[in-house]
Amino acid sequence: MRVSYRLPVAGTLRLEFSFPVRTQFFTYTFEVDENGVVTHLNASAAVPDKSMWPRITPDPQPGVKAHIQLTSPYFPVLKRDVQAAAGVLALFGVDEISTEEVEESWEPDSPEEKEALSLFSFKRSRESKPPTEWPRLSFDLAARALLVAERAADFEAALNFFRKGRLDVKSEQYIDAVLDFLFMVETTYANGKFKTAQVEAEYLASTELRGLIADALGDPVLQANVRGHGRIDRCFQQIYLGKTPEEVIPYLVALRGELHHHTSRKSGIWHPADHIRFGADAFFLQQLCLGIAFAIASPALFDAATIRTYEAQAHASAASGVLKVHRK
Repeated sequence: MRVSYRLPVAGTLRLEFSFPVRTQFFTYTFEVDENGVVTHLNASAAVPDKSMWPRITPDPQPGVKAHIQLTSPYFPVLKRDVQAAAGVLALFGVDEISTEEVEESWEPDSPEEKEALSLFSFKRSRESKPPTEWPRLSFDLAARALLVAERAADFEAALNFFRKGRLDVKSEQYIDAVLDFLFMVETTYANGKFKTAQVEAEYLASTELRGLIADALGDPVLQANVRGHGRIDRCFQQIYLGKTPEEVIPYLVALRGELHHHTSRKSGIWHPADHIRFGADAFFLQQLCLGIAFAIASPALFDAATIRTYEAQAHASAASGVLKVHRK
């Protein structure tokens, strides 16, 4: 029996020719398009141990037909080696070799193995809701965002750290997301301090920040987000679950220092490709920074003068017939 993994490759790597490359566990082959540009990296390995084969068994839970047991043999080794290879191949045009959106397939070597196999292939992928399922925003909020833009100098940088962090979370670039969110917290609450002890003292002294941390920790949206990935959920339970703001703040300040420094000489140092390690931090900080964003933007958005300006324009637009309805 053999397992094969098909990993998407992004970038401008273009080959003249290729052949299978063999390592201790895997045989690698490159997939290219009609122009020789690499689109996928395939890795296959022999799996003689039947206990490592995928299995489908009946599930006793109500409403669940079956339980799929996937072992993904040698996948941690594959992730480790592909991360290293991607770093080298970056010299030659590779942007990313994705280990998150992977197709896994199984190839029996005999009729007996085929008979014993319950599942032949599946694909890991990211899914997002279609636009028709997105909630509609009340137009007055969109309009007021434009009306206050000229007066947003004091807080627009913080909001753009939040915006960029959310994009990084969506693409599962959790290290970048954590840095963006930590910068948002720092620019809002550190009051210009940058030394570890000073930053921690400023955060602890902020009643608003402590309250927003407590709100984020108890938010059911955060709980749902972290449950989507086993390793992230375990990290969240270990680091954040049941903690107080006074316990979380020193951790966040230490995290800020950890990500601002790196040395290859330290065992266990964070790896720039291991984003999952910081997934719990990214999801927590995203929830926290959402609260911060509302706290710093609301005074301008809900200012009485802003509301009066919006209402005057809304009445004028309705009277002139230029109001457009988007209800398809």
